[in-house]
Amino acid sequence: MDDKEINTTEEEPIVLEDTSNDVSFENVDDEGVEESQDAKIKKLRTEIVKLHKERAEYLTGWQRTKADYVNQSRVHTEERADLLKTAARKTILTILPSMDTYDLARANTSSWSAVDANWRMGIEYIFQQLLNGLETQSLKKFGAVGDTFDTTLHESVEAIQVSDRIQDNTVMTVLQSGYMLHEKVIRPARVNVGIFEIEN
Repeated sequence: MDDKEINTTEEEPIVLEDTSNDVSFENVDDEGVEESQDAKIKKLRTEIVKLHKERAEYLTGWQRTKADYVNQSRVHTEERADLLKTAARKTILTILPSMDTYDLARANTSSWSAVDANWRMGIEYIFQQLLNGLETQSLKKFGAVGDTFDTTLHESVEAIQVSDRIQDNTVMTVLQSGYMLHEKVIRPARVNVGIFEIEN
């Protein structure tokens, strides 16, 4: 066997680099990337405009619905109030004849004073309670001697000639009291009116 030198030293392994996936950015088209970004921005802006438009439409619709609801509620409240006033007016008009009878009885002073004082005071107290109750419902009695005649409040039954100019166009006699409900006349006062005429 020949004596030969054997190289027992280990050699470093050779590593080959895989360059198949290397990408060179030197030749990339920058305009293509910019165009893609511009397209996305344009799309987003279009979407924003669309969303703003939809938001405005929804807001307008909501505001219109709210306004309709408020108006309907107001109309309903007014109609209900008018209905209650009409019902109150009808009820009060049925009571007025009894109140007129009381006024006529009081106007006959001789007969009224001849009645037992305790009984008379009781009737006056009951009538005042009734009147107070009706006043809480906004009923107001009007028409008194000395008032200035007003065609919106009074109905003239007879003109009475007077000698004093101060009494001209004034209420001389109240034949039937007038009544207002919620500041509206439901029945005018029936009165005699003084007329002053200068004698020739």
